[in-house]
Amino acid sequence: MEAIGEARRRACDARAEAQASSALKAAILSDLRELQAERERVVAKLASIKDGLKRIESEKTGIMPVGKRQSELLGKAHSLIKEAHNRMELSIILNK
Repeated sequence: MEAIGEARRRACDARAEAQASSALKAAILSDLRELQAERERVVAKLASIKDGLKRIESEKTGIMPVGKRQSELLGKAHSLIKEAHNRMELSIILNK
């Protein structure tokens, strides 16, 4: 009788462990699916960010020559104005 009771108890324990393992496996698989979905969203966002950065880079390379040229012209204009200013100061000093 004790052996039968022991066998039943072990069978019940095994069944409970199997159910707990099954529930744990289902929870882990659910978490895995959620993580895969999140990964897909992150990959899609990264791809979108990469595309945006490429677009910005291409716009930047298109704009840079114009900006560089404008910067050079402004630098030349500044030099000419500074030179004219210095000449005017010198003229004023010499005319005193």
